[in-house]
Amino acid sequence: MFDPFGDFATEGYLRNFDKEKDLEIVKIAEHELFRAQLPVALAFLAKRKRIEYADFLEVHCILFEGLYPWAGKDRAEILPDSAVKKGVVFERC
Repeated sequence: MFDPFGDFATEGYLRNFDKEKDLEIVKIAEHELFRAQLPVALAFLAKRKRIEYADFLEVHCILFEGLYPWAGKDRAEILPDSAVKKGVVFERC
């Protein structure tokens, strides 16, 4: 189980708003949110002359703010003392 926050038992998978622990339910919610919000995210990006890191974060927020309270925040802000691992090790800056 991918649990970068270390609080799955109390906060659910990736600290989702409903504290849902069933990964299949969370995956369905992620997929449905993504599909519903994709046009909004694409419209946001279409207005950008150049896509910057802040825009990437905003797109993540647009897509997933309905499920995760940390959507759109930089990983260093949410997990400053942890390298996130999920099959690969992400480089820490």
